[in-house]
Amino acid sequence: MGFYVLTMHGQDAEKWRHIAHVRIPAELRDVHMSEPYMKAEELLGNKPLLAVYEYDEYFVAQAFVLREVNVSGIRALDISSPNGYGGPWSNHGHTLWNWFQKSFLEWCAEQGIVSEFCALNPLILNHQLSLMKSADFDIKERKKVVVVDLEKPGLLENRYRDRRFAGIVAARRAKVEIVAKSNLGKNWTITDEEALYRRQFIKLYRDSMMKKAAATRWFFPDEYVASLCSIGDLFAAEVDGEVESMALQLPFGSSVYYHLAVNVGKHPNVGANDLLIHDMMVDAQRRGFKRFHLGGGVTSAPDDGVFHYKSGFSDDRASAQSYFRIFDQKKYTELCEAKAQKEIYETGKEFSTNFLPLYRREAA
Repeated sequence: MGFYVLTMHGQDAEKWRHIAHVRIPAELRDVHMSEPYMKAEELLGNKPLLAVYEYDEYFVAQAFVLREVNVSGIRALDISSPNGYGGPWSNHGHTLWNWFQKSFLEWCAEQGIVSEFCALNPLILNHQLSLMKSADFDIKERKKVVVVDLEKPGLLENRYRDRRFAGIVAARRAKVEIVAKSNLGKNWTITDEEALYRRQFIKLYRDSMMKKAAATRWFFPDEYVASLCSIGDLFAAEVDGEVESMALQLPFGSSVYYHLAVNVGKHPNVGANDLLIHDMMVDAQRRGFKRFHLGGGVTSAPDDGVFHYKSGFSDDRASAQSYFRIFDQKKYTELCEAKAQKEIYETGKEFSTNFLPLYRREAA
């Protein structure tokens, strides 16, 4: 009863699992709060925690990661939602969230937390906003994301824009083969072939980030990617027996997330990725999932190339919103000033990227 914080270890882990996998209403269950997904966060050097407020059979819960901050010797702690999405879940309403929030802020003060960033989950945004309707902090839209309603009548391909449909036709004509390695992460030993696909995916992801010169935060350790593979389904599009594109999907509750996709680029005109995404959605639909989250672009710009590509599969959009708040303004200012000085020392100027918290920003 009351407020408590769970870790990923010992009896806490079992309590966490029971809340995220059983007690949360079925329509709200989500992979980002699940115990296996949060275990993967530990591999990034973070400390996953689950804050809970209970009253009788009712509760509010929010998963997040506790992170160490060290900018030029100035140390602190901050918290963030896990990679992807976070925010509160509940089987009650905003009154209980208010009680949760009061205790949560007291806990943050006791721990010396300097700031919090939270990316709300667009698939359950209405639920989360209804809980936080009395919040005294700003909640802002970051960008739109593409979703697919798998329960809508009719064939999926009838909703695609001409270019995506043409890509699927081209892929079938070129005899692109989709190989699905589903449910790799159960409690049995994976086959040699499955292990080979997993290693190949990890390497392709690493190479892809290097080729794109992606921001440092997207260079996930191999162990982290492998951990996600163990809880998701791996799909590959092959041309003449060679992998052309691969993607991981994370199924949980009633939703599936398209995650960590890579493209080799040897056969750019055969529509391999179009067919890959189509078959992933068909697979999810066949298994009874209700929603497929394709995600947004690399940026929030309406002409973002990745967002434009994904938009070809669905006209449905969801709003990805977030909030950021500072608990210790003095420490936050100190960290930001130290970060700016470090940027000037190392590059000759301050970074101009819009990222929160500012002391974690990277060069454009």
